[in-house]
Amino acid sequence: MKTMNYYTNKIIEISFTPLLSFSRKRESRRRLRESWELKSWIPCQARNDRREHICTNKKGFTIIELVITMVLIGIIAYIVATALSTGITAYFTTDFRKEALDQTRIAMERMTREIRNLRDSDDVATGTSSQFNFTDVSGTNIDFSYSNPNITRDGATLATNITSFSFSYIRADGASNPTFVDSDPDDPAIDTKRIRITFTATISGETVTLQSEVWPRSL
Repeated sequence: MKTMNYYTNKIIEISFTPLLSFSRKRESRRRLRESWELKSWIPCQARNDRREHICTNKKGFTIIELVITMVLIGIIAYIVATALSTGITAYFTTDFRKEALDQTRIAMERMTREIRNLRDSDDVATGTSSQFNFTDVSGTNIDFSYSNPNITRDGATLATNITSFSFSYIRADGASNPTFVDSDPDDPAIDTKRIRITFTATISGETVTLQSEVWPRSL
């Protein structure tokens, strides 16, 4: 009977040994996996694991990733800054040109309008490249003159930031004189028939040049 029980136990042990071995291996793998998962949450200093020389953190960044990110951010920042700088420069350039054009246009319109009302060639007191003094049809004496960088009318500033200015006196034959020529009975072809005004305004590097010709009614 004992012999029968002995062999029965052996058979049972032999039958369940593979199952027990598989169960132990599976339990061992589960414990090992839990151990590694736990160690991944513990800082390197707290582990004191001498078997590992390098501690990896799955939630961190590598140096290469940080460098690439910084390079990309720098490229994007450069592109944005360049676009903004171009837009701002274009805005100020347009604004400066508009300011220069506005003041030169206003000065030119007033000069041409008043010189057109010149009463007579005998009423021109001074006619040079930088000054024109005359009397209009109403008997008012008007003096336009240029002294860098201002154009003045009777001593009051008419325009500023003017870098160049000139009066040119066009004769009847189309040639130009540096000064106003009164009536000459011997050679009427040299008489001044129209007056050309040319000047340039410069504001913050932006330059605008205007030119106009006036035909006084009495000439």
